[in-house]
Amino acid sequence: MLSMINTGIVPNGYCRDKPGAGPLWPRFAELNSNRPIFGDRDNALYYDVLQVSLERRQGYAWYTERPVQTLKQYQLWQQKFPLKATNLAAD
Repeated sequence: MLSMINTGIVPNGYCRDKPGAGPLWPRFAELNSNRPIFGDRDNALYYDVLQVSLERRQGYAWYTERPVQTLKQYQLWQQKFPLKATNLAAD
C-alpha cells in the first residue's frame, strides 16, 4: 500500500511531523516505483514537492487522506464476501 505518515501540511506546502495523524497518499505517483511525483506549470515533473513553485505548493492538494475511507469500506466488503478456495480454482 502506498502511504505516508500524515505530517500536517504547513503554509509553504511541505509536510512536518504531526503526532496521531493518519496516513497520507500522494495525489500522483510514478507507476513502477510508487514514488510521489509533483508537476509544475512548466510541465516539469519533480520528486520533491519543494521543487514546485510556491504558488503550486500552496494552491494544490498534493497529498490526500481520501483512500482511508475506501480502505475501510473494502475491509467491510471482505468480511461480507470472504475469499473461498473454490473462488481461486482455474476455469
